[in-house]
Amino acid sequence: MRSVDAKRVLPTESTGSTASPTGMVRIPGGTFVMGSNHHYPEEAPAHNVRVYAFWMDRHAVTNVEFKRFVDATGYVTLAEKPASVTDYPDAKPGLLAPSSAVFHKPCGPVDMRNAYNWWTYVAGADWKHPRGPDSSLHGLWRHPVVHVAFDDAEAYATWAGKTNQWFSANNLSSNGLVHMIMGGEVYLGDATTDQSWTIGRRLGLQIAAHILSPFGIRPIFDKLAARTGGNGKIAIGPDNLFIHMTGMSDTAWEKVKDVGAQVSIAFPIEMNMRHGMPPILRVQSLGMEPSLSVDVECTLTADFFTQMRACMNLQRALVNQMTLDSPTGIRTCRIPSIGGFRNPP
Repeated sequence: MRSVDAKRVLPTESTGSTASPTGMVRIPGGTFVMGSNHHYPEEAPAHNVRVYAFWMDRHAVTNVEFKRFVDATGYVTLAEKPASVTDYPDAKPGLLAPSSAVFHKPCGPVDMRNAYNWWTYVAGADWKHPRGPDSSLHGLWRHPVVHVAFDDAEAYATWAGKTNQWFSANNLSSNGLVHMIMGGEVYLGDATTDQSWTIGRRLGLQIAAHILSPFGIRPIFDKLAARTGGNGKIAIGPDNLFIHMTGMSDTAWEKVKDVGAQVSIAFPIEMNMRHGMPPILRVQSLGMEPSLSVDVECTLTADFFTQMRACMNLQRALVNQMTLDSPTGIRTCRIPSIGGFRNPP
């Protein structure tokens, strides 16, 4: 099957933005299971994919809208072109003609394991002839355009001045172990923060920043927590990854937790490069799960067994000292906080 319905989408430029582009609605980000372990081999393995918020047209692209694009550009869709023998070396010559799959309602119960019981490959079917060469768009101009492949939808979105979103958090490997990320350092100035965070969100990428007390980042980070970062409109969101997070305010920590941003701790780096105390107890007290970061692999051991040992040793040392300092034991120990100490939840 070589056809899909086309919709125009535009990634959100600011997680906190409420301004809606004309005729579009904001779709919240989230995680879903992509692929299947029980159907076509190329769909495996099933894996979790995180997609960030984006803008989508309120209605599907219609035939009349797509016709304006074709008339202006002379564009030819995939279904209107012969299939390549290179892509389908075992196909019968007749099946390489311009074609697309057409849905036919079965007359009664059919074997659901065989999609050919309701889909038929029809030569001459395309967006102008939705049911085959003898059909037309008469009476269907306000209906959604069909027989449009991904490349066709992307070409239309580009012509319409929008972006066909295909980036996700896991867009470089099927198992999510390798993915693109946007560097969004905030200590380089408001203009740089605006540009890097906006580009990252346009592409649907996770945005990473090193957040630590020695560089005067705390007031900058407080502005981001208040949704007034950069030049006044940049906000912390679920697409953020913050490395270190030493010396930040209680308010900023609460915002990081509330929006679902991620925190990564580089224990050997923070303890050796005067970054401040690794915030393992703060993260745990908020019910968050941090990841581990190497950060500067050229100065300290980069293997993750070392990171895990450093994490567990420091966490145990801090809790043990808190127990020794408390006359009544661990239950009355207080979590280190910016303003001194506070009781655990």
